[in-house]
Amino acid sequence: MPPPLLAALIQGVALGGALLLWWHTALPWVWTVVMQALLACVLARVAGMAWWWQLIQLAFSPLLLAAQALSLAPQWYLFGFLLLLTVFYGAARERVPLYCTGPRTVHALLRHLPETEGLRLLDVGSGWGSLLAGLSRARPEASFVGVENAPLSYLLGRLRLAGRRNVHLAYGDLWRQDFAAYDVVYAFLSPAVMERLWRKAQGEMRPGSLLISNTFVVPGVPADEVVEVGDRRGTLVYLWYFADGAGRRPQARA
Repeated sequence: MPPPLLAALIQGVALGGALLLWWHTALPWVWTVVMQALLACVLARVAGMAWWWQLIQLAFSPLLLAAQALSLAPQWYLFGFLLLLTVFYGAARERVPLYCTGPRTVHALLRHLPETEGLRLLDVGSGWGSLLAGLSRARPEASFVGVENAPLSYLLGRLRLAGRRNVHLAYGDLWRQDFAAYDVVYAFLSPAVMERLWRKAQGEMRPGSLLISNTFVVPGVPADEVVEVGDRRGTLVYLWYFADGAGRRPQARA
């Protein structure tokens, strides 16, 4: 079931449960809303929804109650929905939320990028350009491309990376990108798409290229190397090398 439809179903079930509780206990409306929100969050967790969906389920009813108390004009609801959509479009469509690559991760990756002349790196789901900003500054001789499908994240990334001659940020679908055109493909996506990403990488990436995934593994495919970033989140970065015809891996900086 698509996550938005499952989320709506959970909200309905939680509302029914909260109204049943109100009917039998005459609970004040505020506490009825709180109980509905908690029940929706618990049901989302039981259903295996991602943490951001659980957060949405928890906040949905209280925010509606607050908006009603403020007597907001209907236009504000539309504005709020459109604003959320411009940021979390990927989460609704592809089950890929917005993740930002931290500076320590960027520093760790620099030690593992190949010393390929004219290196080309693709960031699939580049968000606000956190990775591209750090790498392009440290490797001015390389070329970096990012693709993002959330409108606001894309615009913020464009502003952040304006003037970087070795960076190109595109608005579009990561699945339409040709991985064969790049030496390195970097992904910080979600568990929901890792199998599909691996199939695409196997079909398109050239010998001697490198696939990097921040945090998320490919089910059933052990990484060739795991990098411990050493940040507060305990970030792990997974590397898969596509060896060349002689079985050699791309050489990274010492």
